[in-house]
Amino acid sequence: MMKFFETLFSSLRQRMLLALLTITLLTAGLAAATLLQLSQIRPSSEAIFRDTALQAYARAITVQISALDGDVERYILFKSPEYREKVQAELTELSAAISGLRADVDTDTEPVVAQMEALLPSLRENLASLLDEANPPSAGQINRLTLLIYTDLENFKLEQQKLSQTLVGRIQRTAESQTRTASRVQAQILFVAGFVLLVSIGVIITIGRSLRNVPLLTEAAVALSQGDLSRRAVIQSKDELGLLANTFNRMADQLQELIGSLEQRVADRTKALQTALEISRRLSAATTPRQLAVETVEQLQAAFGYYHAHIYFFDESGENLVMTGGTGEAGAAMLAAGHRIPRGRGLVGRAAETNQPVLVTDVSKAIGWLPNPLLPETRSELAVPIALGGQVLGVIDIQQNRVNALDENDMALLQTIAAQVAVSYQTARTAEQTRQQAEFETLVNLIGQKIQRADTVEETLQTAAQALAQALGAPKATVSLQAPSEQADA
Repeated sequence: MMKFFETLFSSLRQRMLLALLTITLLTAGLAAATLLQLSQIRPSSEAIFRDTALQAYARAITVQISALDGDVERYILFKSPEYREKVQAELTELSAAISGLRADVDTDTEPVVAQMEALLPSLRENLASLLDEANPPSAGQINRLTLLIYTDLENFKLEQQKLSQTLVGRIQRTAESQTRTASRVQAQILFVAGFVLLVSIGVIITIGRSLRNVPLLTEAAVALSQGDLSRRAVIQSKDELGLLANTFNRMADQLQELIGSLEQRVADRTKALQTALEISRRLSAATTPRQLAVETVEQLQAAFGYYHAHIYFFDESGENLVMTGGTGEAGAAMLAAGHRIPRGRGLVGRAAETNQPVLVTDVSKAIGWLPNPLLPETRSELAVPIALGGQVLGVIDIQQNRVNALDENDMALLQTIAAQVAVSYQTARTAEQTRQQAEFETLVNLIGQKIQRADTVEETLQTAAQALAQALGAPKATVSLQAPSEQADA
């Protein structure tokens, strides 16, 4: 077989060209197969991001059900118009969350969403009867309506649990699929590298009878096959061996660039996916906007090594973006100073004003960019709005200390995270308001109980003053009474 090969390809040039063709075809095949595998990762990532968004709606449904559970009970006890309004508002937000689920429903989640939509009219009707001021229900009707309402809420909880289990299972299966894809890419790279080694050895054996002075080329080929992609064959001759060495070096450059690029893309996609999942998990545990902001910027900084990351939320007036979380000493200093940016000013203000991401790869050429003396090394910046239902709640802003260090991939990742932050922000703010209201009502009830136990006017006033001072954290509280004038007595 070897003699037939030597006869068919008698010249060194023909033999080396055959070897180069084989290696090139293998490299192209590796590139095509790897790109095909990578193309399968994108739909999986989009599916995970979509399921993560559905999980956020599911968490919002859980919050509203829990709030309804407590506020219905308080309305039955106190018959307060305030609790009536809260129950109605929570029912509206529950309906909105279910509508959000319907927008992204698929075959797996359709039965659960359909069941929630079927339960919603019954819950709405029972709550309307309970809250009816024109025809208030009797005590027996209240008991019956209460039983029906809590039955509906329990059914909602069961359906929400089914939805969460479905989404978590799908995310886990998709992540496992991506892990298998990455393993296949690595196996293909190792297979081609091994095959390149075999081809190189075969070529050396074939031309060894004619040329024996090829140790440098052999060493370079062996080093490359063992994974040393930086190794090159240094041969200065101008014959076929020199031409082969130059061709080999160019091929090694291409192979090194291709493998490095593919490995980096796989690593970047895997890292982005893991970061999105970790941020989503941590955001679900955040109970205040402040905690939400800190978790977001710390995860972004830790995962991608940005020069700086911070997050803004609008103040009550909606005209100023107040920094709520930032990384490093600069972030701490800006937080301590109450750093804020007016709407429409700078990259952050522009992103909030237009509800569109603003990417600047070179801030020295950007119009309207606001330099920060605490961040003197900023060279590129990306601001992504945090919006929910068309309403901008805040902005995520990241900065790098290199020109062109941020691109469309960073923008896509931050847009996904911003959508999760928007839902979690609304949930955390609602939970915080509910908790503050409960604490306030508990305090009012406690002061009222202390006053009712007082026997005299002086004891009543003293009790009220002490309770108010303790509640407000004041060192002292004084109650002054003014005696009626003589004219008023007359």
